Amino acid sequence: TGAGYYDTSEYLLGSIAVNIVFPESNGAIQPNTETWSQIRKDTVVNQITQAMNWWAARESRARLSFVYPTPVTVATGYEPITCNATPGPAGPPYDEGDWIGQVMATLGYATGDYIERVYAYNNAIRTANGTDWAITIFVADSNIDADGEFADGYFAYAYLGGPFMVMTYDNGGYWIGNMRA
Repeated sequence: TGAGYYDTSEYLLGSIAVNIVFPESNGAIQPNTETWSQIRKDTVVNQITQAMNWWAARESRARLSFVYPTPVTVATGYEPITCNATPGPAGPPYDEGDWIGQVMATLGYATGDYIERVYAYNNAIRTANGTDWAITIFVADSNIDADGEFADGYFAYAYLGGPFMVMTYDNGGYWIGNMRA
């Protein structure tokens, strides 16, 4: 495809590695208020798989195929659902850069800012699986959280061109049963 290092999720065509990451607070920085269960993680994987299958059925000429490396649960000192989604100044209130950066460092990607770390991860997964593209989906546990949203009101978002997207377990008012939407 001629894709470069920063082109991990530039197009929705061909083969795509879909990395699913479940951050799990260990309470080191913020109180641990959420704990993933295997049943809920399995439900998330099922919903994401259904969403990808929906896309594959839309346009056969895109030759979409998806590879799902084993989802990973990664410890972080932050409780992602209690953080802001939007980047802000360092320190409280914490944001995505804090917990995603720590998650990526735990996975062995500690060079650069948190976005650079996700690019490195996506490229490694893309290479290991021989896919054209790769994306990472971070799913924040919000099972106990009252509104299923981050502190600043977001519940799902992505960056144009990647390298990742973030979702909450509840997805605001959509709830887990409609995550695929």
